[in-house]
Amino acid sequence: RLPLPELKAVESTPHHIQTVVSSYTASVYAKLATAFTNKLSSAPLDNIIEMLGESWKIEWDIAKQRRQLYDQTNIENIIDDCLESFKNLKSTAKIGSEGYHQQMLTELMKSIEHNLPADMNDGDRIFWGDTHRGPMNNRRMPDGVLLASGTSTRREWRNVAVVFELKDDKRNPESNGLMGQLYQNFIDMARDQPRRYQLGLTISKDSDIHVHLCMAEHVYFAKIGRLPFPQASASHLIEIRAAVAFLLLLYVQLPKDGYGFLVPKPHGIYNSFSMTDIHGRVPIYTDAALVDRDLDNAVISVSNDKAFSGRRRNAFGARSWIYKAILRRGNDNPNLAHILKFQFYAHALSEAEIFERVLSIGVPHVPSLLHSSAITNDHPAGLPGEILLIEDCGKSLGSFFADLPANQSYKVIDIIAGYFHTLLAAANGDESGYVLHRDISMNNLLVKDGTPFVIDWGCGLKVLYKDKRDPSTICRVGTAPYMGIRVLDGKLHRSLMDDLESLFLVLSHCLWKKYGKTDKDSADMWDSTSDQSSLRNMRCHWLTSEHSYFKKMGLSKCPPALRNFAAALYKLVIPQAGILIYGLMANDDDPRLPEFKASQWADAFARSIAEYGASNIHTPYLDKLVDYINTNPGCDNVSPVADISSVSRKQRAGGDMEESQGSTSSVTRHKRRMDEDVFEMEDERRIRSKTSHISLE
Repeated sequence: RLPLPELKAVESTPHHIQTVVSSYTASVYAKLATAFTNKLSSAPLDNIIEMLGESWKIEWDIAKQRRQLYDQTNIENIIDDCLESFKNLKSTAKIGSEGYHQQMLTELMKSIEHNLPADMNDGDRIFWGDTHRGPMNNRRMPDGVLLASGTSTRREWRNVAVVFELKDDKRNPESNGLMGQLYQNFIDMARDQPRRYQLGLTISKDSDIHVHLCMAEHVYFAKIGRLPFPQASASHLIEIRAAVAFLLLLYVQLPKDGYGFLVPKPHGIYNSFSMTDIHGRVPIYTDAALVDRDLDNAVISVSNDKAFSGRRRNAFGARSWIYKAILRRGNDNPNLAHILKFQFYAHALSEAEIFERVLSIGVPHVPSLLHSSAITNDHPAGLPGEILLIEDCGKSLGSFFADLPANQSYKVIDIIAGYFHTLLAAANGDESGYVLHRDISMNNLLVKDGTPFVIDWGCGLKVLYKDKRDPSTICRVGTAPYMGIRVLDGKLHRSLMDDLESLFLVLSHCLWKKYGKTDKDSADMWDSTSDQSSLRNMRCHWLTSEHSYFKKMGLSKCPPALRNFAAALYKLVIPQAGILIYGLMANDDDPRLPEFKASQWADAFARSIAEYGASNIHTPYLDKLVDYINTNPGCDNVSPVADISSVSRKQRAGGDMEESQGSTSSVTRHKRRMDEDVFEMEDERRIRSKTSHISLE
């Protein structure tokens, strides 16, 4: 058996991989290939076939024995037809050039399809597409594709079953340019279509053809043969026949295997399907999910042409796809909108386990989990997966805010108070432990009918007081534009303050999109393609002071109350401007956490809403937050730090009762004071003295 590399910690959102860029250049592809150097291994072809599954292995044995479709006569006919068609082209391309490879490959694929048995054209099959001059739907042009049945006229990455990349016969098959293009192809293929694996073929040095199998954690490649060419020697003919046999195998097996899609149908996730159609699904009926076996027979169809959210822009590691979906349960039941999520996670907790934990401790504003299933994957280079069906939670906070009239903008403050309540309650936990979200972003903060929801707990960190930290993903997680500075700096000891910093950044993005100066310089603040170091440096310069924060945002048209609200949250996230911004990176532990006061955040919400000057403003989510703080006097003492083994629940929950009660009365007092100026709010925190400037790379 093939020896497999030891699996290391997996990053769910690798910062060093550029997957969304304005132009794809040689340097971009080289950077991608360099970043993935340790993800590529050669392997015997038989081992790669075995990784694809038992049915592939059985069919490959037939091919090697030259039986049925793979008999010598049929293969020779394909080669002869290919060479004859190429001769009729009267090509002037130099033998071994990339142009020569392109023309010969195209004629070979046409010859294969011409010589397929008639009955193979009746059902599902794959179709060759020459795309080196006709771009795909994102304007990228691979050299060729095999498209799933029924999609041959739609050159969309989600329909691609196999991708081809070609170079001249002087280029090494592992060259950066070739591999970078192939990796980007794999990223594009899986961006909107959940897959179990991806296949790519390359042609390069000596006209050799290699197959590349992309699993969740690794790419394996092997030589399958070589392209036909006139007057080939006997030894070369053996390699040419082997290549044709493998290509025929793809035509036979890919339709049988559902093209490698997680929903094994011609259009994959974009067909109507049931839970039982999903490859490798094992139902899990947790306490958090309804035990509703009728869902197995319900018909599901996704809305729109792509996933609306998820971590799906990287080639390896934990990935997720989130869709708006319609659930049909029969004629007697209405069609209901839901959120459908597929994900592969990094060898730790499933999101369903995090969901169960969050719901069990009564965290508010978390959607109902209607169904959860595991996706089995017993391959060492694979990742465990899961399927979640969640209640529909409306639209993003950004969309809600964009549509909100200016005279109702106080509702955004109340909604954000609801999000704060969610994160606080999760981090406060109960006797058994607590949860950090770790991926607060625009698409994970939703609003439906004026109700806030925090979704996507797949990056969550569950901490048990008498046990170790138990993450659902390992290493740096989050959505780059909304990551806190400590996270961008590589700190792995996450705290509630990191989530609250992300909440502040989401608010800032909302304000900037609606009221700010959206020039390129300002847009860099939300750049998801920058590497970790660059984004961290930009963030440090932007947030060095309150003045620099607003100057970069350009919020001259922003209503004063909202601007003051942003200023209040800035003070809570960066309480020692110009010093803490660097002090945050001085230690593994978050220096803001020991002096965290939930009541100060509630005060900021109350003060900001008070600026609207109306006594009849309804603030249901702020009211619930205040009630929570009043009834949980120990909620200030959240303690998500590196070493929590010595922290008892009694110590955590008790706190200083006199101080807690004083803080609570402060909340009530400020909610009644309608003329309070947010800039008069004092911040009496004392940050640990061990803060120092750090030289940024």
